[in-house]
Order: sequence, then C-alpha cells, then structure tokens
Amino acid sequence: MSNQQIYGFIQLITCIPPTDQQSSDPAYIPQLTINPIATATLAEEFESPISIFVYIGNLGAGKSKLASLTVASLQKNDIDNSLLPFKSGDDPR
Repeated sequence: MSNQQIYGFIQLITCIPPTDQQSSDPAYIPQLTINPIATATLAEEFESPISIFVYIGNLGAGKSKLASLTVASLQKNDIDNSLLPFKSGDDPR
C-alpha cells in the first residue's frame, strides 16, 4: 500500500540529491523535481490551476513565517482569526 492509500497524502516535491561537488559549494541551490502522479491527482481534484510555493533555507531562516505571510496575503476570503500561523521546529507550540 502507498502512503496515499494509507494516510491520504502523496509526496509532491522531492529534492534531487546533490553530487559531492555540489554539496560542498556554498552557492549551490538544491534542485527539486515534481512527482507526475501527484500533479495528475491534483488535476483531478481541483477545478482551477493552483500555485505551489517551496521555501528552502537553513534552520531558523524564517521559512515558516514567510509561508504564513504568503498565505495571509493570498487569502481572498475572511479567515478565522483563531487560526495560528505555520509553526516549525521540534516543539511547534
């Protein structure tokens, strides 16, 4: 059984492992690949095109805060103010 069948999710994006030379280069930008099965599933489930944002960076760089701001800026409907922003880390409270 796949993760999608068991848990209801499917991995959309994977990071292509860097070569030794790439991983030692501080300017290297990780390369991502999109799972074609996931994109087909999204096409079946959603009527309109969707956008997917991927934030990469070191621990503590502010990726979760940036994701929260992105969601808030793209929100078209009134939102429930009790919703908390994205949190990350070992103990996201």
